[in-house]
Amino acid sequence: PDNAGGACVNCHMPATVYMGVDARRDHRFGIPDPKLNLTHGLPNACENCHGEKEDDALADAFRKLFPAHRSDHYASVIAAADAGQADSLPDLAALARDPSLAPIKRASAQLRLANTASPKSYETSIANLQDTDPLLRIAALRSLAGYPLAQIYPLIEPLLEDPVLGVRIEAAYQLEALLSKATGLPALTSAQRGQLMRAVEARREQLRFNADHPASQMNLGISYETEGRVDDAQQAYLQALRIDPGYIPAMLNLAELQRRRGDSTAAGTLLARAVQAGPDIADAHFALGLHQIRAKDYAAALKSLERAFALAPDNARYGYTLAVAQEQTGALDAALTTLRSALKSQPQNVELLGLMTRYLLRAGQADRARIYLGRWRALAPTDPAIAGVDRYLQNK
Repeated sequence: PDNAGGACVNCHMPATVYMGVDARRDHRFGIPDPKLNLTHGLPNACENCHGEKEDDALADAFRKLFPAHRSDHYASVIAAADAGQADSLPDLAALARDPSLAPIKRASAQLRLANTASPKSYETSIANLQDTDPLLRIAALRSLAGYPLAQIYPLIEPLLEDPVLGVRIEAAYQLEALLSKATGLPALTSAQRGQLMRAVEARREQLRFNADHPASQMNLGISYETEGRVDDAQQAYLQALRIDPGYIPAMLNLAELQRRRGDSTAAGTLLARAVQAGPDIADAHFALGLHQIRAKDYAAALKSLERAFALAPDNARYGYTLAVAQEQTGALDAALTTLRSALKSQPQNVELLGLMTRYLLRAGQADRARIYLGRWRALAPTDPAIAGVDRYLQNK
């Protein structure tokens, strides 16, 4: 028909207005589904022409017109994962390994596995390192970022020679810390180090191409620092701040470098400046809190860590660190409250579950500890720390 609904793109590639002026059509050719608007709050193309109707009326009309239609399982799983639902993990892993899905959909599911730290997510990431599509290989590399380098190096090392530059650069980013020769990291042979350096230099060249951006200078500084080139790293951080004096990430990295070089006073001054420049930047408050802990200013540290967690309640590390600080300063009840809050957004985080289990036992709440222990065990059945908790409970 000669109307808006007769144009295929209006239903299957609806436009979204960005920045108030820039209308861009969806890059996929999809099926509109008002039901997803009801269940997950997703926009749907039907309301673009029928905005006068309620969402449930649109969903009912759609169901009558297309009774055989089944809502997109992918959208439901992604929405569940983004909502932090613990039972979404198996479906999320299945999506990431489903060859019938478009690579960009699989990669989106794969990236969400990075927040789960479970055997299932680890297995899926390993499998997708070998995928034929570079999007999947890059997503899998990013999902492995939190694992010990000694564990993941043999898995990632072949990708340093990947035919796709983007994959080589991501592999270099994940393995770059091996250049530091820090204790506990696997030693590289001369050939392995040369292979890694070639990929690292490719990444640095990409950063130098955008040297007028503060983020590029900061990332160059991080790269130099891992190799032990601390003077070069400091100059890169300073250059980032010359380009943008209010660039907080560079302030935080420079402050950490100053601390490691023994100038904690300069580091503290810079962190205070970062918090002043970005009062709503969680990373700044968190870094200041860690500095205050090292300075044994525990009262100030708790305030900084509490502010960081309040600004970023879905950051598991912030919640974990705050809970530890609270427990160690005698506020066990406050630590348990923090962990409950952190687990609302990260219910599958095994570190949080483990800490909650141990703190509940410390609080004399063995029955509740067993509940969290069960969730911990379901996600990480081979975690050796679980056996110690089991022995403790058997003696209760």
